[in-house]
Amino acid sequence: MGVLFLAYLWETIEHYLEVGTAGAWLEYWFQGVEFWPNRIIADPLMLVLGYMIAKKYPQLVIPARIFSIAWLLTHLFIFPHSMYLHDLF
Repeated sequence: MGVLFLAYLWETIEHYLEVGTAGAWLEYWFQGVEFWPNRIIADPLMLVLGYMIAKKYPQLVIPARIFSIAWLLTHLFIFPHSMYLHDLF
């Protein structure tokens, strides 16, 4: 239940960032509001599945963290906005 709480807490924060409560520059970076089934169903489900995989295979945690940090830094400091790959392909 704690993992789901964190998932929905992040989704709530993310929604408010997407609608521009933290400034127009961040609203531009998010490139719009996420599709609601993705926000309510898919994202929390992926977090719970990731948690279950990490509990069962703890040796995957460090490679997953490295990949996640690289993905985040690439999107924050190289790409102009979060949907850049979607626009590109």
